Amino acid sequence: MLYAQKTLYIEDWGSRFPIIMNELYQGKVKRKDVVKAIEELNIIKRELQAFDPDNVVWDIDDLSKQPPWGSNISKDITDLSNYFVTSDGNDFLTVFFHALEKAKELSADIEIKSM
Repeated sequence: MLYAQKTLYIEDWGSRFPIIMNELYQGKVKRKDVVKAIEELNIIKRELQAFDPDNVVWDIDDLSKQPPWGSNISKDITDLSNYFVTSDGNDFLTVFFHALEKAKELSADIEIKSM
């Protein structure tokens, strides 16, 4: 797994963020793990803030690849914590936080599904 700390580190997949990288990656976070997922996402967001947008990893198998739009991005994107947006233009991490907070409030599982 890759994570942000000014240098690139590689660890076993999911060893650092087991709820996000293992449970959510499989499509579901159980209600008992929602608070831990929020904690993990807070760390991820904080560490992504240390990276400029030009440090985005577009292809894990070829780190030299860049997004199709290159560096032609919105001025609102200041670092990698706000680089990723949903298909309707909302900040992905904000949407993700809202979903996790709602799951916590309702004491519910959170599940990712294709629409």
